Amino acid sequence: EKTKEIEKTKEIEKTKEIETTKEQLAPNEQMRVASSDEPIHISRQSRAADNVDLSGTWRPIVTAEFKKEYDSYLVNCGQPLIFRKVVVNGMGYQKEIIRQLNEGVDLEITASNPAGDWERTLVASDESQPFNATITDPDGDKVQVEAWWEENGTRHKSILREKPAVRGGFFETVRYLESDNVLVCDSSFHPSPSSSSTKLKYGQVLWKFQREHT
Repeated sequence: EKTKEIEKTKEIEKTKEIETTKEQLAPNEQMRVASSDEPIHISRQSRAADNVDLSGTWRPIVTAEFKKEYDSYLVNCGQPLIFRKVVVNGMGYQKEIIRQLNEGVDLEITASNPAGDWERTLVASDESQPFNATITDPDGDKVQVEAWWEENGTRHKSILREKPAVRGGFFETVRYLESDNVLVCDSSFHPSPSSSSTKLKYGQVLWKFQREHT
């Protein structure tokens, strides 16, 4: 009986220690445990750091190696050969115009490439009030996009969900400045674990954009 009492006392003390640790963590520092179809993220906020502005006209830095990497990424996203040829071969004509507004809460992006133009506004939200915006993608599909800033407001992350063609998968994009004139766009595709498709696989590609000076 004494042994049981000792074990019970240890369990109570351990529980109190865990609860104390949770209380000491600031809300935006606590890890968000998401479902298996969603990423886990830390230190989420709705505004950019004071010295961070992604605004500008950006053109991709295109190399032969990057074309191969991007084509492989599109294969994993289930894109057909004809579409891939048009997009990959036309990368040199692509550009993104970004306007960062309202302290970074709104990120207006106009992307132009041979497949067409795509205008959308990504609305950042913090952990306490997550916001999903409904936007129309280049294929005409209504999708859900959630966005926020991480790493003290230096990296902008967005998650695109409910794209019918990827059957429950989602797209994750992280944008940040490597320097004043180079924008990095880290794009990844996460297939749904419950999808029966053998064509959809995890894919990741790292874009680098050069600022276009006018």
